[in-house]
Amino acid sequence: MKSPMLPNYWRAMTDNDIGAHFDRTSNEWRKASLNRSLIDLFVAIDVSYVLVEAHYQLATTTPSIATIRYIIHGSNKVEIEHLLQPGKESPDIPEIGMRFELPNSFDKMEWFGKGPHETYWDRQKKWKSH
Repeated sequence: MKSPMLPNYWRAMTDNDIGAHFDRTSNEWRKASLNRSLIDLFVAIDVSYVLVEAHYQLATTTPSIATIRYIIHGSNKVEIEHLLQPGKESPDIPEIGMRFELPNSFDKMEWFGKGPHETYWDRQKKWKSH
């Protein structure tokens, strides 16, 4: 990776989001993705793994806390846990995810987005259980 993995709470808005003014009502999450303060950093080294845990305060109207835990195993496996504690009465969160930058050597990509089938859960056929 070219940059560290950082918490992200914003995504591109859909036409439905814009029509419902979601881009305005939840804009503080866009700011929270870009503006965060490191509160605490904990590092533990064991024989078979390294644990790094970062605690951030997010720039939301009422304080929100994000905890990111990275566990790097000797086998090169990396586990990432992301816990978000939104402030009271925070607006809806567009996305809870991570963002990072890859080196330019990653110059080929396959996209598994919109295909011939529906991609929205609310449009999928609801199966009845028997």
